[in-house]
Amino acid sequence: DHMFGNTSGLNHTNKGEIHKTFSSNPNWTYAHWATYANSAPTDLNSTAPLNFAENIPIGSVIGEFNATDQDANTTLTYHFVSGDNNNTFFTLDQNGTLKTATVFDFESNASTYIIQISVKDEYNATLEGNFTAHLTDENEPPSISSINGINVSHSVNHVLSIPENSNNSFNINATDPDGDSLIYEKTGGADQNLFTLNITTGIFSFASQPDYESPQDADQN
Repeated sequence: DHMFGNTSGLNHTNKGEIHKTFSSNPNWTYAHWATYANSAPTDLNSTAPLNFAENIPIGSVIGEFNATDQDANTTLTYHFVSGDNNNTFFTLDQNGTLKTATVFDFESNASTYIIQISVKDEYNATLEGNFTAHLTDENEPPSISSINGINVSHSVNHVLSIPENSNNSFNINATDPDGDSLIYEKTGGADQNLFTLNITTGIFSFASQPDYESPQDADQN
């Protein structure tokens, strides 16, 4: 540096350009000027739109970031930037891979997320960028939540008991995470024709009054 110590008009970039020109000369001793010749990364982008579906597992890849650097053999690393953003919902590998850090629900979470990252080279020359990730809605299946007011949310099978010679009805209630209209249907079973099911209300009934002494079900019990 002292070679141009009294030259205020020669900045570090100029010194770096001088190094580029003369560094192939074995008598050139100012190797530390290579830092001044370094160029910062450019063209920081995501390789595809940052769209991701709800309910995907933690650690799911939702995108990749990429940048370029005109310096040969440069190693670029990617990092989150502190600020007014939503970075905490994600993780970022140093190779630019963006992953989820939580399980997202479209119905209860925000649908857009601001992500701020930087890319830097081995000399810490840095470029920052702001990106928006979009959470997308998925059609989720409904679930039967109760029968006659009894919570059956965690039951695969539920036993109902009624007295003979009666035609008691059961109110089957289901919910849909997406708020869609529901249609109730019988999907199988050897005895399904012994029952009726209202497709809109979920009211489930015997088609005719059952007689304990004269069972009509398939296995006669």
